[in-house]
Amino acid sequence: MKGSETGGTAREEMQSHFSQIANAYRDLRTTDIEPILYIKEKLGNPSPLRALDIGCGAGRYDVLLMERLPIQSLTCADANPDMLEEAKRHLAESGFAGFEALVSRVEDLSIKEGSLDCIFTFNAVHHFDFKTFLRKSKAFLTTGGRVFIYTRLPEQNEMSIWGRCFPGFNEKETRLFELEEMERGVGETEGLEVEEIRRFQYQRVSSLERLLAQVREKHYSTFSLYSADDREEAAERFASNVRRDFPDPDNVRWLDGNIMVELRRTPA
Repeated sequence: MKGSETGGTAREEMQSHFSQIANAYRDLRTTDIEPILYIKEKLGNPSPLRALDIGCGAGRYDVLLMERLPIQSLTCADANPDMLEEAKRHLAESGFAGFEALVSRVEDLSIKEGSLDCIFTFNAVHHFDFKTFLRKSKAFLTTGGRVFIYTRLPEQNEMSIWGRCFPGFNEKETRLFELEEMERGVGETEGLEVEEIRRFQYQRVSSLERLLAQVREKHYSTFSLYSADDREEAAERFASNVRRDFPDPDNVRWLDGNIMVELRRTPA
C-alpha cells in the first residue's frame, strides 16, 4: 500500500525537508477552517475530549482544534523534532497549555490503550504506513471514539494548480491514497468502520509570484522529490504554463479539493 516513506534514505530526505521549512511552514501552507467546523458539527456537544493529532507538523490545525473543541488533553505527535518545536511554540503563544508534544513516527507511537476519544491527522496520512496507523488508532481509542483523516486524493492533487501546471508534479507524488485503498484498509481492520466521507472544495486565489515563492521554499514535500536543477527548470515551465492558462498572473484562480474520512471505533 502507498503512503509510507519506505527506505531509510527517503525518510532521511523527508526529515531534512521538514527541518528546513519548519519555521516557515505555517506561512507557506494554507490552513482550512472547514474541516475543523465539520469535526465540531459531527461531535456535537461532547464531554471534554482526550485527543491525539498524528503528524501535527507546526501545529497550525492544533490551535484551531483547541479553540473550537472542548479538548481536555491533546497529544501532538510528529516524527520531526523541529516541526514539533514549532507546534509547541505556536500553541503556547496562542495561550494553550493542555497539550503534550511527542516525537514519534506512527510505527513507534505508544499511547495507553483505550485512552483517547479522538484521533486527528491533517494532510499527513500519506507519510504513514496506513495499516499500522489504523491498527494503532483502534488500540488507542475508546469504544465509540473517532478518527478524522483530512487528506487529498490523487485526482484532487491533479486538479490543483500544481497538478495542472507544474511539470512532473502528478508523477512525482505517488504517496497519496485512493479512497478505495483507505476503505479497503479500514474494512480489513477489525474494530474500525467508516462513519462518513465528506469532500471539500475551495476557491483559491494567488499570484504567480507567491506561487513561485512557495516552490522555492518547497511548501509541499512533493517539491523536495525534485533535484534542485529539475525543480528550477520545472518552475520556469510552470510560470510559462500559468501565464498561458490564466489571464492575470497577479490573480490566479483555481479549485482545490480535499477529503475527510471519518472512522468510528466499534466494539471488538
